[in-house]
Amino acid sequence: MFSEALRLEKEPFLDDLTVSVNNLEAGIALGEAIKALTGAKFDVIVLRFITGLSVARTAMGIDEATVKSLTTQARHKLEARLQPRRIISPATTKDQE
Repeated sequence: MFSEALRLEKEPFLDDLTVSVNNLEAGIALGEAIKALTGAKFDVIVLRFITGLSVARTAMGIDEATVKSLTTQARHKLEARLQPRRIISPATTKDQE
């Protein structure tokens, strides 16, 4: 009876494991893509999306429009780097500024 229960649980477990591995691979790819950003684009992505700062807090002495522009440029670079790996699709890359 236990072996039957284990067999029944095996498929959902493997599905969950597959999702976890895919999420891990996507996270690694995203981390690599972020690391490849240079200068202010890297800074803006880290400040805005990893630490969660607002545009105003990220600006810290530069114009907010510059932060928005750098964010858009960085997102385009990330998108270009991740799309060939099928980590993201064009439908999921709308700017959320």
